[in-house]
Amino acid sequence: FFFREVCKTPPCVYMAEASAPPSAAEEAKQSGTAAFKAGRFDDAVAHFTTAIEADPQSHVLFSNRSAAYAKLEQYKASLLDANQCIKLAPTWAKGHSRRGAAYVGLRNWRQAIVAYEEGLTHEPDSAVMKEALVSIQLKLSGAARERVATLPLSRRASRGTSPH
Repeated sequence: FFFREVCKTPPCVYMAEASAPPSAAEEAKQSGTAAFKAGRFDDAVAHFTTAIEADPQSHVLFSNRSAAYAKLEQYKASLLDANQCIKLAPTWAKGHSRRGAAYVGLRNWRQAIVAYEEGLTHEPDSAVMKEALVSIQLKLSGAARERVATLPLSRRASRGTSPH
């Protein structure tokens, strides 16, 4: 119950009104969010799973569980939830961001780039996705330099790359 002031003219009276109880999905989501914020990612996964069972059409719940799985370094499970999130809400950028993060965890840089680029088509100003994309591109360009640097000098010359 909560109390609402009913006051057209003094004296004011207070009336009790019943507030709708949160749905099972919302209650489990709130518990999952609290567990996530507290760093209890196993508990967060369990709560988000309960919420998904109560509301399997909520893209937000799949996104949240994807994030919790990523924190647990369970990137395949994170990817599956990100994919389900995108299936339910294809234009919601955060789903693509979750997919990108899962691919980063799986070290699938090319697919992570594709995911972040798709997310940016839906939310072009997302600093998170822009930064992740630049980070991956730098990692890839650095990896290419490292591969060339480990080649014997004779092979470097044949590639037109001189040692630094």
